[in-house]
Amino acid sequence: GRTGRILSFRLKYETMTSVQPSSYRTAASATKDNGSTGQCYHIIAGYAPTTAHTNAECEEYYDELEEHIAEKRQNDILIIAADCNANVGIKRSWAKHKPASQACLGNHGNGRKNERGARLLDFCFEHQLVIASTCFEKKYYNTWTSTLGNGRGYQLDHFLVQRCDMQHVVDCGHMQTPLCNSDHTGIKLTLQARGSPRTGCINADTRKSEKY
Repeated sequence: GRTGRILSFRLKYETMTSVQPSSYRTAASATKDNGSTGQCYHIIAGYAPTTAHTNAECEEYYDELEEHIAEKRQNDILIIAADCNANVGIKRSWAKHKPASQACLGNHGNGRKNERGARLLDFCFEHQLVIASTCFEKKYYNTWTSTLGNGRGYQLDHFLVQRCDMQHVVDCGHMQTPLCNSDHTGIKLTLQARGSPRTGCINADTRKSEKY
């Protein structure tokens, strides 16, 4: 539904410094961990148009996300939590058709892909993002199940993190316990920022030991 976007996060001694809603599809918040690291986070929540919506509406959504990304300060860790309404597959799903986009994916998921998934990968590639929820092995991956007769499950909800910050992500994926009354299964991201706040993000193309 139009009000189906819920984002919950917890930091030790956190301070919410700002919240910037753009539309019912996107919102952003700036948060600081006032514990030992002092790290700041730029967190964006998104609710992508479904395949029933036009490509123009889809592009409007990605334009909004780009506006929120542009507001991020250099040293902030960027986290995008979204109902992507897209099937992105896993790394080997795109070996033939979008080999460069494989850098945006891990090896874990239900493997289904579609055109909206290809669009999401293009967005991730442009902004040096990794779909963190495909990078950790889980027992379950689907986050929404069709109410039609086939009852097919889909992995639609994801966390996106800049590639240079994947070193801080220690876990991401399916939650066994739902956070709210929703037809989607929750996912969670666990990260650990160590020491002092980081000083900028290294361009992923220059990294020699890229894991994802």
